[in-house]
Amino acid sequence: STGRRSRLSDSVKPRRAGSRRRHLSASSSPPTPTPPQHIMRIAVVGAGGVGGFFGGMLARTAGAQVTFIARAGAHHSAIVKDGLRIVSAEHGDFTQSVRVVEDASSVGAVDAVLVCVKEYSLAAVAPTLTPLLHGEADGEPTAVVPLLNGMGAPEVLEAALGARARVLGGLCKVFAWIERPGVIAHKGPSDTAVLFGERSGGEPPRVRALAELFASAGVVCKVPAREEGGITSAMWRKFIGIAAFSAVGAATRATLGA
Repeated sequence: STGRRSRLSDSVKPRRAGSRRRHLSASSSPPTPTPPQHIMRIAVVGAGGVGGFFGGMLARTAGAQVTFIARAGAHHSAIVKDGLRIVSAEHGDFTQSVRVVEDASSVGAVDAVLVCVKEYSLAAVAPTLTPLLHGEADGEPTAVVPLLNGMGAPEVLEAALGARARVLGGLCKVFAWIERPGVIAHKGPSDTAVLFGERSGGEPPRVRALAELFASAGVVCKVPAREEGGITSAMWRKFIGIAAFSAVGAATRATLGA
């Protein structure tokens, strides 16, 4: 520890009643969310392991109005019928009633978009997100946060969405998947987190508000500081690690942990 007072740029950790900066243990009950002052409208694009888990955590906070945009199928139908269930050793098991649609045009403008599709789908999905953006006269642009592996997502989104979107850099650390239709299993890691930020290193109000919202939902959130290389450096570190594991996995035909 450096002894310095923690800043938002360093880390925003989950909060719970009676302990603002304490991590949840595996046996802890789900936290009682502490909502921010204003309701933030959030669209989560993709309801698989990444989108389903982080979107589900945000959806149970009073400070978020979350809509999932997901393709039709058994998973979509199960969420509509029974709600989204999260099964997590760290955060407990809970079912959250959420809105899920197939078309972004039925959602309207939102404050933030979490893009949680696979990279091979991004080029087709990106142009469909324009109905989610605030107009030029509506103040701060919609924050668009790609939580994909790799380095190219921000550029693809910027090319498709233009100046009306504030496209951030982003990544996540999570092991989560669709266990069965309507159910997301979360198995770690112990440092499950979401990281995002301006690639220029700034911290506009909407970035700070989103980070605080994740923290109120019980999710560790980091906005990497400029002196640490910012979000771009964090994205490169994750990509290098994935490249190393992927090469070994391909050569040995083994999965992670095998």
